[in-house]
Parts: sequence; structure tokens; C-alpha cells
Amino acid sequence: MLKYFRISSSEPGFTLVELLLVVTLIGTMTGVLISVINYSQHKKNTNDAIMRVNMEKLVTGVESYRTVEGKYPSGTTDPYLFNYLRGGWLNNEPVGSVYTYYVNSTRDQIGIITTANSGKKFKYTTTWGQIRECSATAVVGDLSCL
Repeated sequence: MLKYFRISSSEPGFTLVELLLVVTLIGTMTGVLISVINYSQHKKNTNDAIMRVNMEKLVTGVESYRTVEGKYPSGTTDPYLFNYLRGGWLNNEPVGSVYTYYVNSTRDQIGIITTANSGKKFKYTTTWGQIRECSATAVVGDLSCL
């Protein structure tokens, strides 16, 4: 004689399909949450990279100006400086970006500094000849940089 086994809906527990569905939903929600949380950090890093690239562009333009004219421009608003900035002025600049330009009285040394949205400062001086990432307290005329 054959016995039939019936699984009734009154038995406690979950089916395999229900467990897979819950695990899939939790995984999807976690992935979305992580991408939202990290978005702000990724945006800051992207803006910092844009500011550094634009700083390099500005430095290249200023150094090109000096090579041709024999001295640094008196400021970033110098009408002839625009001719030396390849591709025009700075592109895709994050909102609130400010570049502080310093030139000494003989126009043979400069300093440029900008503060990124993440709090980092990018600084260039003719003494270094390169852009450095500095602490939040860095100022243009100071040659130190952490």
C-alpha cells in the first residue's frame, strides 16, 4: 500500500523560493544603499581631480606666458594670458572654485593655490616647479607644504 505525503500550508518555515527572493531583495537594496553612500565621496574625489587638472592647465599657461613674454603675468585676469591657456579657460570647474594667484614685484616668481571641495589645497610655486597637495592651512606666500 502506498502512502501519500502531503505538505500542508500550516507547516512552519519558508520555501526555498521565498528564501532566494528575500536574499535577492536584501542584496539589491544593500547595493543601492552602498552606491548612494559612496556617491558623495566619489563626487569629492572627482571634483578634486578636475581642480588639479585645471591647476595644471593654469600653471602650463602661466609658464608658457613667461617663456614668451619674459616675465609672469600680473594676474589671472591679464588679457594675454588667455592666449596661452590651451583650449581656453578652465573647463568643468566645480562650483565655488577659487584660484589665488601671487606674483612678486619683479614678476619672476609666482604662487598659485586653490582649495578643493574635500578640504585639500593644491599649491604651485616657481621654487618647487610642481603642484603639491597641501594641508588645509597652507597659504600662497608660504613655501612649506605638508
